[in-house]
Amino acid sequence: MRNIVFLNLIKSNSYSQKQLPSNRTISQMVQDFTACIPDVEKVIPIALDQEQVLAFYGDTENPDIVYLESDRQDLLLKTMAKESEGYDHCFYYYTDTPLLDQNLMKKMYANHLKYYADYTFADGYPLGLAPEIISSNTLKDLNKIIPEKKEAIERESLFSWIQKDINSFDIETEISSVDLRLKRICLSTENQINFLQLESFMKSGIITAEDFMEKHKSLDEHCRTVPNYYQIQISSSCPQSCSYCPYPTMNPHHRSDNSEMSIHNILKLAESIEAFTPEARISLSLWGEPAMHSDIKNVLTSLIQKSRLNFVIESSGIGWGNLETPEMAEILESNRIEWIFSLDAMDSNLYKQLRGDGQVEALSMIEKMLTVNPERTWIQAVRMKENEDDLEEFYRFWKEKTNNVIIQKYDHFSKSLPEKKITDLSPLKRFPCWHLKREMAILLDGSVVRCREDINGKHQRENCFEVPLESIWNNGRTLYNEHLNEEYKGVCAGCDEYYSYNF
Repeated sequence: MRNIVFLNLIKSNSYSQKQLPSNRTISQMVQDFTACIPDVEKVIPIALDQEQVLAFYGDTENPDIVYLESDRQDLLLKTMAKESEGYDHCFYYYTDTPLLDQNLMKKMYANHLKYYADYTFADGYPLGLAPEIISSNTLKDLNKIIPEKKEAIERESLFSWIQKDINSFDIETEISSVDLRLKRICLSTENQINFLQLESFMKSGIITAEDFMEKHKSLDEHCRTVPNYYQIQISSSCPQSCSYCPYPTMNPHHRSDNSEMSIHNILKLAESIEAFTPEARISLSLWGEPAMHSDIKNVLTSLIQKSRLNFVIESSGIGWGNLETPEMAEILESNRIEWIFSLDAMDSNLYKQLRGDGQVEALSMIEKMLTVNPERTWIQAVRMKENEDDLEEFYRFWKEKTNNVIIQKYDHFSKSLPEKKITDLSPLKRFPCWHLKREMAILLDGSVVRCREDINGKHQRENCFEVPLESIWNNGRTLYNEHLNEEYKGVCAGCDEYYSYNF
C-alpha cells in the first residue's frame, strides 16, 4: 500500500508548542502519531498562511507544505484530490488534536482494508481521538460531485462531502462502546476551554480511547474549565411586555425604568472578561432591551474599538433609532456582533398578543440587518401553544430570506411560569447543567447570579466589580459538584433548561 497523510494546520495556534502533562508539546504528539501510521510515503501539511506553519513546526523547515488561496472547502478538496494521485489511501486530521489514538487508528485502518471501504471514520468518540481515512479514488470522485463549495473549512467537512452522495460510497464506521456525543467533548487545543479540558483529562490519566470508554462516568468532572458565554444585563427598560417572559413580573415598571449599567462599568467588565477568558462571547441581553440603554451606540462602538471580544445582542428590534448614521453603520456591519431578533409570530394580531406593539419597527430593523449583515442576523421564535399554528408559516417565510432561523424551546423558568411547551425535549436521564458548566450571568449592579433561571436573585454570588471573575467562577464549582452528585437544589430542582446550549 502507498498511503499519504494530510495534516490540516488551519487551527494551529500558540498552544501548539505548549507542553502537556505528557512532557511533550502538542506538535510533538501529533508528529509522533503521524510517524506510527502504516505504509505512509508522504506527509502533506495544509495551511492558509505561514503563521499557522510556524505555530506548529516552529523553525523547522518542511518543503511539502501546501498553502490554500483561501479558507474554502472546495479548495481543500481539490488539493487533497490532486496530491493523492498515485496513492492508495489518505489519512486526514487536524494538528491541534494531540490525543489521536494509535490503537484506534490501526483498528480503523485494518477494517478499512478488510472491507474495501471508500471512507472510514469513528463515531461516538470525543472529537480528536481518531483520524479519517479515505481512498484517493474517492477524493477524485468527490472532486467531480462538488465543483464549488465556498463555505469555510470545518472539522466535519470531509464527512459532509461524503454525505452529498452517501449511497455511492462504501463507508466503514468504528462505533464507540459508549456514545459520548451528547457530552460535546472536543479534544483539540483550538481555544482556551478545550486546552484546559484536555489538560485536565491528561492529568487524571484519561488519554486513550479506551480510557474515555472506561471512565465515561467521570468525564463531566473535567469539562468545567472557564466560562465561554457571559450574559450581562445593561438596561432595565424594555419596550414590550411579552406574555411568556418573567421579566414584566420581575420588574413591573420595566416600561419606564431607566436603570442601567454605566458605560464605565460595561467597559471595565469587558476588560476583566478579556483578561480572564479572551475567547468568550458576551451577550448584552440578560434582561431588558439593550437598545433602551441611553448611550447604546457609544457602548457598542467603544466595545468594538477597545476590546477583541465577540458579542451577542438579543433584541426585539425596537428602539434603535436612526440606522443611517456612520456610527450605526460601524455597529450594524461589525463582524464581531451576532444579532438575534425575537419576533415569535407572522400574524400581526398574534404578535401583539404575544409581544405587544412594535412589529412594524422590528421588521424594518430586521430588513436593514439582512441587507447590511445577513450572515450575523438571526430571526427567532419561541415555540409554545399560542403560536404553534403560526409557526410553520413563520419558518417558511424567514427561511426564504435567510438560513439563520431559530426556533427556541419554551422556558417555564423552573415552573414559575405556566407550562406552554408543545413537546418535551428533555433527556431520559439528567446530567450536569450546561449553563453552570459554561456560563456566567451578571445583573446591572454587577451581582453574579446562579444563572438566567434565577429570576428572583435568590442564589447570588459575589459582585464582579468587587471580586475577580476567576474567584467568582471557581466558587461556583461547589454547585456544579452537586450536579455531578445528582443533587439538584433550589432553582435547579424544577429546571428544564439544563440541557440547552448557548454558543
